[in-house]
Amino acid sequence: MKLLWEMLFLFSVILTLSISSEIYGLGIPAICFLIFAFQKRRLGKIFAYRKSVAYLAIVPFAFWWFLSPSQNGVFSQWLLIIPSWYFLFLALWQWKSVGRGGYSVFVYWNALFVLLLSLREWNAVTLGFLALAFLFLLFATAPALKRPKNWLQLLLSILLAGFFVSSFQRLYEWRQKRYMSGAWEENYREERSMMGFSNVAALGSFERNFSSKRNAQIVLRLFTDRAPTYLRAVAYGDYSAGIWNLPKSETWLFPERYIGDYAVFGSADSAKATWVQSALSTFDFAFAPPGAAVALKEADSVKRIAGNSFYLSEENKSDWYYVESNFLDTAETEKFLNTPHRLDSLLNEICAAMHLDSSDQAKMATQKIRQYFLENFSYSLQMPRRKSGEEPLILFWKNRKGFCEYYATLSTLLLRKLKIPARYVVGFANPEVAESGGYFVFRRNRSHAWVEVFDGEWKIFDPTPPIPFESHSAGFFEKWSEKFKAKCVYGMHLLRDGNWRKSLDSWSNAVEALLKSTWFYSGIFVFALMITLYVVVKRHLRQKQKKSQNLKIQELQKLLRKTEKVLAHFGFVRAPAETVSQFILRLEKAKTQRILSPKKMAHLESALQNLQKYENERWCR
Repeated sequence: MKLLWEMLFLFSVILTLSISSEIYGLGIPAICFLIFAFQKRRLGKIFAYRKSVAYLAIVPFAFWWFLSPSQNGVFSQWLLIIPSWYFLFLALWQWKSVGRGGYSVFVYWNALFVLLLSLREWNAVTLGFLALAFLFLLFATAPALKRPKNWLQLLLSILLAGFFVSSFQRLYEWRQKRYMSGAWEENYREERSMMGFSNVAALGSFERNFSSKRNAQIVLRLFTDRAPTYLRAVAYGDYSAGIWNLPKSETWLFPERYIGDYAVFGSADSAKATWVQSALSTFDFAFAPPGAAVALKEADSVKRIAGNSFYLSEENKSDWYYVESNFLDTAETEKFLNTPHRLDSLLNEICAAMHLDSSDQAKMATQKIRQYFLENFSYSLQMPRRKSGEEPLILFWKNRKGFCEYYATLSTLLLRKLKIPARYVVGFANPEVAESGGYFVFRRNRSHAWVEVFDGEWKIFDPTPPIPFESHSAGFFEKWSEKFKAKCVYGMHLLRDGNWRKSLDSWSNAVEALLKSTWFYSGIFVFALMITLYVVVKRHLRQKQKKSQNLKIQELQKLLRKTEKVLAHFGFVRAPAETVSQFILRLEKAKTQRILSPKKMAHLESALQNLQKYENERWCR
């Protein structure tokens, strides 16, 4: 009866977990396994408990954990669902082996842990199955619960597990609240986000990327053997009072082809694709070289903003591909000619100082701007504090120093003043080769702003004077951890991106082509014919050898009968239970006694030789 109550208890646990997690595909095989184990145990056929299976089961559940979807800003229920199913597996695995390595106490403990982890949403159905499970547990453990000590242990275990489950989520919510409030908010934003890559870009937003204590933090990893110098994120449209805004024109693109599970958006005439892994999940755009297409995982469409910027959805902010392209970007020039009227006097003054003329072509204008900056300006992260409402470009022109955002902004507006289409672009520049090799990295301090100017096609123009980059010297632990992290993320990417299915497809296509080939069946026929001939020849030789041995045995048996007949004439008869070797010994003894005449001794000698021949050759093969 105890076996039945235990089975009903586990059955209730499976139903509770299946309903709370809404994963009925695992609940059905779990119930089938439970019924199978119940039938075997009822008949006395108990399986031996194998610890190796319980340990190896961690692997698929760990992969499930890594592949589970994350939920930004809220507690992910998968952190409880996946361990619940693993502990349920342990409970069933122990129960089917109770008495041969399995223990009921572990069955009860694992199953109770599953019940408590399942109580994420309180509803009538879940509570009903929970009550049934505890009732069946009481019936199953009734003999043991007669002792007060066991009752106390059971209640204590339930209270501890309940405290663990409830405090786990509360601790997470407290941590999130603390990070997002008060002094922790600034630290959280600085650690988790990048400045300067939002829908609205303010001059000076990059300063924190260069000067913070996390300026050496790795932001992007590019798994390629050749990284671009400039990796653009977004091109902005109109400028006003230190603020750049996105262009108002946008279109929706649909996939052109696929790279595994990644849909390719934009014109991509090359097969060269580079995977980009983002260490931060707060970007709104897919970073890519100028003119490249992008590939997003499991996306059916993507928003393309004027200036060839790709806006990411919430689900596609952790990784993407960029696909190199050779097409000429000549569109949307009219959207990048606006200048603010309130800066007309400043721009006219600067054009006169730089000897810029409306007749200058793009190449000449960019040369004059670059040369003037090199001779009269200096690169500096220390910008003077400006008053509220003060134009930052006036301050930049007056102090003759600043960093990339100011150089790129002023250059963009000067080119537009000359009726040359230009756009302000932000992204990353000058990647570093990873010390372990095989990929490139961009750190926070490599965030950059530059200009794209139209000269028959959109070209990169970087007016910022040379920046004295400091090489980052990583310690042993930092090098080792970065190498390990990169290998892990790339390994998980290979499992998740779907490219491995191409190998299976190519293998299946090769098998299909092979099965349709006449040479394949000809080869099978020849191979089968050779095997058949080998078997026939070997069988013929074996039968021939056996036939030869049979003839020889027949001759020896005939010789034995003839010899025994001769010996019987002299009074020597072999007894029914006497072997030939014993008969030979008896004859040799009679020979030594010399009780026969010389003529009979000669016949005896000849008979002994025949018997010895029979004995020696009878068992030879």
